[in-house]
Amino acid sequence: SGVWWALRRAFPGAWPVTPAVLSLAAAVAEFGSSGLETLPAAACVTFAAFAVWNARWGLAGALVCIAALLRPDHALFFAPLGLAALAGGQWRAALRVAPAGVVFTAFWCLRWRWYGDFYPNTYYLKSASLPYWEQGAVYVQEFLAATRLWWPVLTVGPLLWWASRRWRGERTERHTPFFLFTLTSAALWMLYVARVGGDFMEFRFALTALPLIAVTVEAALLCLPAVPPTPRLAVVLCALLPLAQ
Repeated sequence: SGVWWALRRAFPGAWPVTPAVLSLAAAVAEFGSSGLETLPAAACVTFAAFAVWNARWGLAGALVCIAALLRPDHALFFAPLGLAALAGGQWRAALRVAPAGVVFTAFWCLRWRWYGDFYPNTYYLKSASLPYWEQGAVYVQEFLAATRLWWPVLTVGPLLWWASRRWRGERTERHTPFFLFTLTSAALWMLYVARVGGDFMEFRFALTALPLIAVTVEAALLCLPAVPPTPRLAVVLCALLPLAQ
């Protein structure tokens, strides 16, 4: 319902497909009811992307901070958020994000002092300092195949590249930080998952990338100018429905 509201606010009159797709996706359903921190952390990053869309940088920083408090490795998303804030020389936006980074850093220093170890126990238990690219590549490949996430990337990617070359509308350029944040975040996260070797649960480690890619694809297609609503909805359905299988 939150994703529906956010997309309807960003595109009045549109009928979002992503909420239905995410509610039907096996990965989301599995970890939405598992009691783990996976889905809440992924939700925080996703809504941080919508905060970037609306240029609410302070809120975006707070949401990324909450995601990092839920799962410390989600602190990686501070980097794409800072990059998006600085896109186009938006120094004020970066200053609004900075307090969230300060809060997380202060928390991390306090827990380091309390426990005596810089990283959480799972870091040492799983030997996360040792790269495990061989298993990580298998994990990422299985995640992309099982969730059908490869479909919108391969099919919609060339279409959006062509559209960006043909149309350079004010609306698209105004939301460049949103697309920069979501795409950079998804790529960085999948690279991280590949490096650490994934996890013993099929979807868990990579799940954060799924809603990021889904909302990016739908937002990008809805941004296309000179396309009637009905054909545009058909394209969105073709691009995202496989994720619900």
